[in-house]
Amino acid sequence: MCGACTVVVDGEPTSGCHTVAALADGAEVATVEGLSTDPRLRALQEAFIDEGAFQCGFCTSGQLMAAAALVLSGRLATATDEELRTHMLGNLCRCGAYHGIARALHRAREACR
Repeated sequence: MCGACTVVVDGEPTSGCHTVAALADGAEVATVEGLSTDPRLRALQEAFIDEGAFQCGFCTSGQLMAAAALVLSGRLATATDEELRTHMLGNLCRCGAYHGIARALHRAREACR
């Protein structure tokens, strides 16, 4: 329910804790550890850092992975603010860093354009 364990399976953000690993056999699975290897995601990571889009860090990996799904699909560049909010609904932040996360998504969206 919180989204902290979000991974991207075949391009879609998925809760890792609700996913049976055997069912992902043959699927393309991306985790937060893989973000550093994809140059398309560099702007997203930098935006999260620059905008302070994290506080305690509990939700950061899930927030990044949900946003990464938008980047990898090419939808971030054209997403409206409402579409961004809707896409990120499955990721809860205990610290309330939502404003920083929204700013980071806007910054990354501009970098993608």
